[in-house]
Amino acid sequence: SVDDGMTDNVSFDLKNIEEKYGLKAPRSLVWQMIRIWEDVIGAPLQELHATDPIDYALVDYFCVAWMKQLTNMGIDYCVNLSTPGAMLWLCRVEGTEDWSWMTMGNRLEFFILHHAVFFHMNQLHRTLAGSKPWLVDSFPEADGFVALPAHCRYCGSMADAPNSLALEDKFAAFFLRAANAARPVICVSLGSMIKPDKVIVNALYHGLVGGPWFVAWSLW
Repeated sequence: SVDDGMTDNVSFDLKNIEEKYGLKAPRSLVWQMIRIWEDVIGAPLQELHATDPIDYALVDYFCVAWMKQLTNMGIDYCVNLSTPGAMLWLCRVEGTEDWSWMTMGNRLEFFILHHAVFFHMNQLHRTLAGSKPWLVDSFPEADGFVALPAHCRYCGSMADAPNSLALEDKFAAFFLRAANAARPVICVSLGSMIKPDKVIVNALYHGLVGGPWFVAWSLW
């Protein structure tokens, strides 16, 4: 593994960057994080490539510093988008220029996120990976909006995977109970990047409690 100079807690890292560099604006904090990544991963990646050549890479959409370094090293890659497909439009991927299908609320949200938080990251997405293959960890049935750009593909639909893992034991019994009760199951995954605080967990709980559904939680 390559040490990127950060911890597993993005909120903690951004707080450290804020205190160390005196930055306040979210887009400045994200930009400084990218610059730190660029400084620390270059030499280790080159050493890794020298001893165990990298033929092709799969890069998380957040890791634009890796995209830049791999590009400089002449190594091709694709991008994994661990969010719903609509985020392709926020990341300014090639083929997402038309926003007419979005609601005004979506457009406003993406406009604010782009200019206030992810401006520099999205610039690198567009220049380094805009036309690369993007693998979207979501379901076309769940997204339910316009078709993805031609170079982007859904890869999260276990229903279409020929070698899908079968549900087992208590987890299988849970989904069987939901099916028998004709209740949908909401799967909540908080990922591995951010560790939610009490406020976020309580907000999620109160938003989901008591509805005509079952909830499966995945907590990091």
